[in-house]
Amino acid sequence: MRLLYLACDADCLVASNWDGIFMADMHGSARFSLRVDDQGRPRMIFYSGDYPDSSLEANRLYYLWCNTNCRLAGQNDWQVRGLELPKYHGQNADLALDTQGRPRIAYDAFGGGLSLAWCDAGCESGAAVWQAQMLEKSMALESDYPIAPIRRCSISTWVTGQQPMLALDPAGNPRAGYVAEHGYGGKDLDEPWKTCPTYADIILARFTQAAQP
Repeated sequence: MRLLYLACDADCLVASNWDGIFMADMHGSARFSLRVDDQGRPRMIFYSGDYPDSSLEANRLYYLWCNTNCRLAGQNDWQVRGLELPKYHGQNADLALDTQGRPRIAYDAFGGGLSLAWCDAGCESGAAVWQAQMLEKSMALESDYPIAPIRRCSISTWVTGQQPMLALDPAGNPRAGYVAEHGYGGKDLDEPWKTCPTYADIILARFTQAAQP
């Protein structure tokens, strides 16, 4: 698979009016989310997946941007910067831009819960400072919705923050929809020599809102 950036400025039902560039090789485990600022300039997050392009580390979340000639091979200023999040964080992520064009990202913290990453200044530069904060921990659902494991399995757990969808209110505060999933597995408590099948038995759609940190 390949990640391409394509654009069209007029009469976009005509295929020949589209052009673009190759950006990276990507594996099926890679993910991306694209937005444009109020000047029409593209901003993107890209989760590199298990087998990334040689210029990227595996299973890391990156922020990409371009201001000029974004679809011209060899003449564009596309740049990329890692968010320096732990490995596997951001396998599911969604990007939004506030009214000043600053990026905000809702992402799953590798089973730990729904998190928010943001940058407030110099975000399209090597000097960007990214911050992150948990919005909802998976363990919060353990106390709100305790569920006895099916078949008396040793593991009964909630995982939240999956498939996040992020929007910002007029003041720039995050509003996020996402999926929480309950599953069980581990050892069979009645027959410890057996392994319980890993299984998701409950899937919930959830919503949270918070003030921009």
